[in-house]
Formats: sequence, structure tokens, C-alpha cells
Amino acid sequence: MITILIIIFALLGNILVVYAFCNYHRLRANVTNYYIVSLAFSDILTAGLVVPFELDQTIRDGIWTHGRITCQLWTTLYLLVVPGSIINLCAVTLDRFIVLHMPLRYTTIITPRKAIVAIVCLWTYALVTACLPVLGWKDQNYDYILFNACYFPLLQEYVMLINITNFLLPMIFMAVFWSLIFKIAKKHQRRVKKLERSMSMVETTMSLSINGNEAQNGRPSMSEGGKKKTIRKHLKGSKYIAIIVGTFFICWLPYTLLSLGVSICGTKCFRGTPREVHNILLLMGYLNSALNPYMYSFHDRQFKEAFKNILFNIQSHKVWDLLRRGNNE
Repeated sequence: MITILIIIFALLGNILVVYAFCNYHRLRANVTNYYIVSLAFSDILTAGLVVPFELDQTIRDGIWTHGRITCQLWTTLYLLVVPGSIINLCAVTLDRFIVLHMPLRYTTIITPRKAIVAIVCLWTYALVTACLPVLGWKDQNYDYILFNACYFPLLQEYVMLINITNFLLPMIFMAVFWSLIFKIAKKHQRRVKKLERSMSMVETTMSLSINGNEAQNGRPSMSEGGKKKTIRKHLKGSKYIAIIVGTFFICWLPYTLLSLGVSICGTKCFRGTPREVHNILLLMGYLNSALNPYMYSFHDRQFKEAFKNILFNIQSHKVWDLLRRGNNE
């Protein structure tokens, strides 16, 4: 039941994110949102294609009834979507670092076109690594269908490489960069306070001025006010992205560590671990796909406004249909 709810909420929320991005220009004007939509696309693949087959196999006590080719596609998608999510989060992290490191030059350095190129490169990398087993780098002693179950015939070397390059290293990368981001954020907060004191002094000077120098004194006030507004906007955006990255850590790190431990030590080290533990940790990872779109609407004003407009339009059409139906009767 929990898995079904995760599928429903993840699909509804992430499809809403993609629809809002495609139909509202203000969302497309923000480069960070390109990475957010790429992340939403990964969550749609997870909830729409990966989790349902996982649920189906669980309900049937591990029996796979969809054939070998579908099993290959499912395992490849499984190996694609989670690394796809985490490398998109790495891109968002780097984007936040740049925006805080160079807040006044960000829009000239980072453009939507560059973001699209970066996203294509990231997904190409994720697709290549996910397809390696299908292309032949797998355990040749086993097939994809084993004892009527869909099996991952992965070599230990491949599992270790994927866990390290697509999970641990990106997580270390994000941890390092977010520590730098927080240091820069504190520096900017002190800068904002300094600008506020400077503006307060200018306003005091202007109020006491009795000659024609008000316009001259007003110019630094407007300039400093613009800097303060820009820095505060970027700080707020970085806080909401930090929540998304932190949630991903909480949801996927336990299962990643378990998977890495099994690949290094083998099943003998985890022989006493109940199967339910594996299922719960994996379910926590899938839960992340359902949480992401609702965090966007809670912490980003533009997404919140877009969602409200979409839901209002849906409700308006329902009311109109009811009125039209009543008139016809």
C-alpha cells in the first residue's frame, strides 16, 4: 500500500513540475530549474517504470512474468535513474556554488543553453554506465532470468565501481561543496548586514539634506539595495536546494551503504540481515521521488505560484463542465 502511494504521489507531483516548467516562462528563466526538471524526469522514470515492476515482483513472491527483454530494460532503468538523480543534484550543487561565489555575474556566466548541454552530458554518462551490463560487462555464468526471477547478473567489480563513482564520490563532492557554500553564505549574510547599515546611513543623510544633492545620494542607495536583494534571493534559493540535497542523502545513503557493503564483503557479512531491512531501505530511496516535487512548491515561490495557477485552472474547468452539464439537462 505504501509503495502504491509513493508511485501515485511521485507521478502526480513530478508531472506537475514538468508541466509547470514547460508552460510558465518565469520558471524557464531560472537556470537552476532546468536541473530541477531533469531531476523530476528521473523521478518520473523511477515511479512510472522502476517501482511498479519492483512491486509486481514482490507481490508475486519474487516471480518475474514479463520476459527476459523486459527484465533487461528494467534492470538497465534501475541502474540509470538513481545515478541520474544524484549527478543532477551534483550539477545543482555546483550551480549553487557558482551563484553564491559570483552572485552579480552569475546570469552572464551560466545560461539556459549551457545548462541544457550539461544535462545532456550528465544523462549520456548515466546511460552509458547503466548499459555496460547489457553490452557484455556482466557475470557470464548467470542470465537475467534466474529461478523465475529477474536477476541482476552484475560483476562485483562493476557494482563496486558504480557504487563508488555514482554514489559515494558524488556524495563526497556534494558534502565538500555544500560546506563551501555554507561558508560563502555566512560571508554574504555579513555583507547584507553591512549593506543594510550603509543604506541606513545614506537614508539618514538624505533625510537631513536640505540642498539638491538627494538624487546623488540616492544612486548608491539604489545600487546597494539591488545588491542586497540579489544576494538574499540567491541565499534563499540555496537553502531550498540544500533541503532537497539533504533529503536525498537521508533517503538513499542507507541503501547505498548496504549495497556497497554487500559488494565488498559479500552476502556472508549480511547473512543475518532480514530481507525486510533491504526492502525498507530501498523503499526509503523510492520515497525520495515522491517528496521532491512537494518540496519545490513549499520552498520556491515561483513553483508555488505556478502550481496554484494550474490547480485553479483545473478546478475552474471542473466547475465549467458541471455548469455546462446542468444547462444541457
